[in-house]
Amino acid sequence: MFALYSLLVPALRLVSLVSCTSYIGVKDPHFGTDVFTGIPFAKHQTRLQPPVPLSGDQGVVIATSPVSKRCLEVGPGASPALGSEDCLTLDIVRPSNPPGRDTSGFDSVTITTTVSNIHKTNLLPVYVFIHGGEFIKGDKSEYDGRNLVKTSVTLGHPIIYVAMNYRLGFLGFPAGKEAQSHNSTNLGLLDQRQALVWLQQNVRYFGGDPKKVTIGGQGSGADSAAYHLLAYGAKYGGLFRGAILQSGSATGSSPIPSPKYTDYHCDVATADSWTCLQNAPIDALVKAYSKIFSDTRLGSLAPVFSPVIDGKFFTDFPSVLTEQGKFARLPLLLGTTKDEFSNSVPVDRGFGSDAAILGYLNSRFPYVSDSTLRWLLTYYPVFNFKNTGPPLSGSQWTRAIAMVNDLLSFCPTTEQGIQVSRVADVYKYRWDSVLQSAPVRQWEGVPRGSDLHFVFPLGGDMAKQTPADLALISAFQRGLISFVNSLDPRSIRAADADFDIIWSKINADIDFVNHTVCSFVKAKNAEFMR
Repeated sequence: MFALYSLLVPALRLVSLVSCTSYIGVKDPHFGTDVFTGIPFAKHQTRLQPPVPLSGDQGVVIATSPVSKRCLEVGPGASPALGSEDCLTLDIVRPSNPPGRDTSGFDSVTITTTVSNIHKTNLLPVYVFIHGGEFIKGDKSEYDGRNLVKTSVTLGHPIIYVAMNYRLGFLGFPAGKEAQSHNSTNLGLLDQRQALVWLQQNVRYFGGDPKKVTIGGQGSGADSAAYHLLAYGAKYGGLFRGAILQSGSATGSSPIPSPKYTDYHCDVATADSWTCLQNAPIDALVKAYSKIFSDTRLGSLAPVFSPVIDGKFFTDFPSVLTEQGKFARLPLLLGTTKDEFSNSVPVDRGFGSDAAILGYLNSRFPYVSDSTLRWLLTYYPVFNFKNTGPPLSGSQWTRAIAMVNDLLSFCPTTEQGIQVSRVADVYKYRWDSVLQSAPVRQWEGVPRGSDLHFVFPLGGDMAKQTPADLALISAFQRGLISFVNSLDPRSIRAADADFDIIWSKINADIDFVNHTVCSFVKAKNAEFMR
């Protein structure tokens, strides 16, 4: 996560007087931050069971390693050597010397009353970032929050940044009757929630305000944050007060695996085998489950491991809960990139006909009937699309991109924004820029994740950025920091000479969305949005 550990001065210690646990982190003078990595927020529990909260004194927690344990990933090329089951940890980045805050006790190496008093006053807002990766890959260490925290200090509105790990793949999202009977569904989401509970209990000792926590994420991380707005009948327990959703929502891909996958999973997760799954060598399980991705019965792009409706965390389909207003009525900042899935549609697919597109859409949307997909095609006349895709792809590739973007991103995001805007403030953006130091292929335009580069610019190495990108990085970070501070991305004003972003509340009438298609998708809710 943090490439500049060689520059860090000797470790510092933070003391929680409540549990008598000491956390030792490191100072980063280059960014003016204190960094704590790999802090456990749950016990290392039995496999395929809900997270268990920590209890009692944890002693001295060494949180200084530049690389903490990743959660095991599942998929092509996955290796048990690259992850661990003991991975439920989080990272905290705080300002070393935030303006207007008395931090004389932050560096204390002794347990003193002074430290306790400091962390009960002048507490900072907290931004909790949930990484993406389609619930099968990813790690908190890939998102370096030091530059964001440094910017917040420069603006005079300091924040604390937190990133968490959660279980992935079959370890985090098992499905089937046996998983449900063992209370073992949606484990990855429960991990995330346990991290939020831990922060409520402990973030004050790092200088954070538990009453001013904003959650957020990108991709499936944004989906996760949105799901927490719906969890347990919208009983979010005061764990956060707002959310930032980058290319994700609760009303998009349905939180239920393909029926074909459920059948497949039942073959290997019977009552007789559940205990076996809990005790089998992990390397054998990773290899076995990774083979699922090549199983033609599932559809090449169908969600394999993902959240499911369990009657507890999810009492119904998220789109239904959203439509019924059963969500936490909290402010949102949400957005998408201009070309979202342009880097995920295969360039060699050979979209030469409607039949080819229908075949591709069937793999993307295994629940949707052929008749519905054929009708959907009529909303995208091929003559409306230019041949702007990869070489020899034809206009059909561009057409396929437009459809996937509407169905998986633009329509769901807009739907969630409109529903929430009826009861809370919602700010929405469409990102239209790529970082010059992270170029993409010309036909990809501005693909999913492009905005993320402006929040976490290539590990914080600002020397690589152009003046134009630096201005946009500053403006975008200012908006996010402003939202974390006040739940309004406009509250921190730019200096007269600075470039700024015009943030506005969601307005369906002027949004860049194909509302005809979105209305069709909403009418077919049971097939598309679950």
